[in-house]
Amino acid sequence: MYLFFLGNIYNQVRDNPKEQRLYKKLKALYNYQKCHGTDAILSKRLRDLRVKLATDGASKSSFYSKCIFTEGGVKCGERSLPLAKHCQKHILEVCMHIKKIIS
Repeated sequence: MYLFFLGNIYNQVRDNPKEQRLYKKLKALYNYQKCHGTDAILSKRLRDLRVKLATDGASKSSFYSKCIFTEGGVKCGERSLPLAKHCQKHILEVCMHIKKIIS
């Protein structure tokens, strides 16, 4: 038998019983884990709800802490570094201030 590329498996000729049996098995395996009936309806609802929550969560701005550095009563409003209380600009100033106090 010669093999020709016919596009996909659905368009191929199945001329003997073995190929027909294998094709039926392939179709059955394709639908094996699909939900049917009420399970399909509930899983679609759950999937839609997850998509809705994902898009709503993405539109909100993420929470981040602000720098707590104050100079002359004016607070810095920049975003703080992760796991720190100060922004990139003021974190070194705070370190130098602490170093002066210690020495």
